[in-house]
Amino acid sequence: MVRRRKTAMRRRKFDFGRAFAQLLCGIFALIGCIPLAGGVILRSDLLHKWAASETSRLLEKELGVQATFQAEMTLIPLRLAVNNLAIPSTDGGSPALSTERVSIAPRFFSLLAGQVDVGDIELENTKLRFVFTNGALQNAAFELPARDPNSPSPEFSQAPFRSIALTNLQLD
Repeated sequence: MVRRRKTAMRRRKFDFGRAFAQLLCGIFALIGCIPLAGGVILRSDLLHKWAASETSRLLEKELGVQATFQAEMTLIPLRLAVNNLAIPSTDGGSPALSTERVSIAPRFFSLLAGQVDVGDIELENTKLRFVFTNGALQNAAFELPARDPNSPSPEFSQAPFRSIALTNLQLD
């Protein structure tokens, strides 16, 4: 009887179905870890500081604007928030633009498709102070990127966002 068990154990072949099921379980476990790892990474202070410095650098390079703010990102729901945004005025007065919170919720599948779609934009407690003289803005210096006059004009069939919400806007 003991001899039968030993020979039966030796003859047992490799079970491909079981190995395949274990492989699938391992793959699904790794896929399940992605949102958790992404959430931890997106909440790190190091990533927030990097995002704020890169955004400040791009604003300075592309528009010539020096802005101060704190960045915050979440994975679920996918959202970028900019807190305490301030763009100083060039006339020495109060900031040309200040807002308590700007929240951007891009549409995930549009981004995966390679389309620029920032989704919903929300601005909370925003103060705008613009001074115009002869139709020109005087208290803020925005330098739009130069365009080649020979290139065709870009035509947008729709805006790169779905909606803009302004809460408690003060315009001066």
